[in-house]
Amino acid sequence: MKKQKEEKLEKIKGIKNLKKVKPYLKKYKGFATLMVLFLILELVCAIISPILLAEVLVNFSEFNFDNIILFVSLWAISWVLSIIFNRISLQFGQNFSRGVSYDLQNDLVKRFLETESASLDYVNSGKITVRFSNDCNTLSFSLQRIVSYFAQSIAFVAYVAVAFVYDFWIALFIFISAIYFFLSNNYLINKNTSYNSIKQKKFEVVAGQNNEIVRGWKDIKGLGIKPYILNSFSNLNKSYTEYAIKASKKVNIWGAFIKSSHIVLEASFYILCAILMLKGYLTLSIFLIFYMYYGRILSSLSAVEYFKTELSNAELSAKRIFDLYDEKTSPKEKYGNCELTNIGVIEFKNVSFKYRKNAYVFKNLNFKIEPNTMVAFVGESGIGKSTILSLISRFYTVQKGEILINNTNINDFTEQSLRKNIGIVTQQPYVFNKTLKENLLLAKPDATDEEIAKVLKQAKMDKFVEKLPQKCDSMLGENGVILSGGQKQRLAIARALLKNSQILLFDEATSALDNKSQSQIKSVLSKLKKDHTIIIVAHRLSTVVDADKIFFVDKGSILANGTHTELLENCEKYKNLYNFDE
Repeated sequence: MKKQKEEKLEKIKGIKNLKKVKPYLKKYKGFATLMVLFLILELVCAIISPILLAEVLVNFSEFNFDNIILFVSLWAISWVLSIIFNRISLQFGQNFSRGVSYDLQNDLVKRFLETESASLDYVNSGKITVRFSNDCNTLSFSLQRIVSYFAQSIAFVAYVAVAFVYDFWIALFIFISAIYFFLSNNYLINKNTSYNSIKQKKFEVVAGQNNEIVRGWKDIKGLGIKPYILNSFSNLNKSYTEYAIKASKKVNIWGAFIKSSHIVLEASFYILCAILMLKGYLTLSIFLIFYMYYGRILSSLSAVEYFKTELSNAELSAKRIFDLYDEKTSPKEKYGNCELTNIGVIEFKNVSFKYRKNAYVFKNLNFKIEPNTMVAFVGESGIGKSTILSLISRFYTVQKGEILINNTNINDFTEQSLRKNIGIVTQQPYVFNKTLKENLLLAKPDATDEEIAKVLKQAKMDKFVEKLPQKCDSMLGENGVILSGGQKQRLAIARALLKNSQILLFDEATSALDNKSQSQIKSVLSKLKKDHTIIIVAHRLSTVVDADKIFFVDKGSILANGTHTELLENCEKYKNLYNFDE
């Protein structure tokens, strides 16, 4: 019994996804039109130059000096013009493809950031980045080549028409040879395209693993899992490499056979011309024209096949790009038209929420947070405290119930007003590969140096910054590689303070700080609450004892709430957790 194939060759049919690129093409149709125009001018020169060169060679045999000079000059001019037209066409083509690629990448990144967070949780970052760059570039340059090959396909008709004018039988032989050349190459290219589709999928998996290794190298070393990761990567890379070798072997075997048959046809062409010249049916000048036309006719017919191949490649890339626009797999975030201005009461009203097909984290969760207060959510790990902050910040949408701010459903606010008024600091904040100052300016682009100095001092980061070689202009590296966990948290806190949102969310935001630094930042937050609503999720209860209200979360609901003193008296679980923390 034959071994079942691991992969099924993917055949791309139609251009339904490629049609979605049409809006991008309209913007740059001027470049595409000029590209085709200069390609046609190049074609005219390419048709004329063999005729002129044939005249040069014939006049050499007769040594007619004046005619040699004339036809050489005309031949040189035609070639120079051909080169100029080619370069101009190429430039317009590059303007066209780079413009389309620019717009595609911009829109794709925008659409990615508009996707619901619930879908992004399951995204393979390597797969997405490949589509952002490789597929957008592949699609745009395939479109350039499609336009080019379309123009070159016209050359086939022109060459064949001229050939039939000079000699019917030789032209017919070349035409039949071209058809065979077309069909054989068509088979080879179709095979190659199918194999490339599978190779691209396998490469995405390898790229995803590469991305995780680069981003998680500290944990890989720290956990002592280097052998496991290397073995896992080696297996994925081996699968990709073995398939690539297997595919290239098959393509090379067929390629060798097809190329050999083309040589046989070309040899037959020379023999046919020799016979006709021997019988006086063919002159030297006509032979020379056919000799130079032969390769060009086959080459121009290849453009028809390449046109089809690039169409298939472009459709495949377009499919992979626009799959990220699919509302079923990547639903778009939806916001309302209401503006969030002055912050009032935040209320969870019969809220039920779960992650995809998992069990409900909350069912009928109810609580209220008064404005200009500092509240905290505490409880055992994994109970859903951080999820509450994610719901308030609209990273996720509840399945049932509603979250209200000022008695307005949070889903009804505009994205801009919501993001402006809600700032969040996570336990593991992301630091961009920019300078320290640029990382802060992301929160407030027009911030002054005085404002930056103030928040750095509030976040207890000012002394560290003074020690940096270029102070605030020091590069922090990818994800703040030069910063410790505590320094990243301080930077994130400074960023949130600079943003100055009315609602400030802190998700274990001081977990990496020492007790002294933590106490200092607590003091800063206490002063802020007169103008802000501050919501803290904390594992260490000592960080929230001064909160105006503490909510104890247990089994998907609020078990108790009150001040630290009240919960010590009325909630046994809180008391036990606090004593354990101490």
